Amino acid sequence: MVYDPVKRRERYLKYNKPKYDPVKSKKYYTAWKEKRIKEIGLEAFRKEGKEKAGLWRKARHDNPKWREERNAFERQNRARIRKELLEFLGGVCKRCGFSDYRALQIDHINGGGRRERILYKEIRPYYRQVRQNPEKYQVLCANCNWIKKYENREVHYD
Repeated sequence: MVYDPVKRRERYLKYNKPKYDPVKSKKYYTAWKEKRIKEIGLEAFRKEGKEKAGLWRKARHDNPKWREERNAFERQNRARIRKELLEFLGGVCKRCGFSDYRALQIDHINGGGRRERILYKEIRPYYRQVRQNPEKYQVLCANCNWIKKYENREVHYD
């Protein structure tokens, strides 16, 4: 399933047309909140809110349709960010000129990629690091990257 934010927004507005005035709504909520705090106290009000939010969050995360849409969105977003980063670094293999982004990889010019993967653990901070220090990285296709690793003895298959 491909995530389409425009269609999702259209579908949302079709069934959830705003039937309220935002200014009136805010006034009503503020008055209700003050009344509720007087009734049960501030700490109980905060605790009640956290419990309701937790139930809502659990119901949403247990919904397979929501999870499927969220995963589709994340996949597309990661692919877009990766493609932008590859283009930022040049978009073609430094050795052979290959340009299909599906087989391009970000290579550490002086090695040390394993240490960075352990350090950053997640992809977004790693991509941020690459953008901040582009002189340490280069784009290689998968074949050239493995050849470079073999030539520099970064992998041992002898």
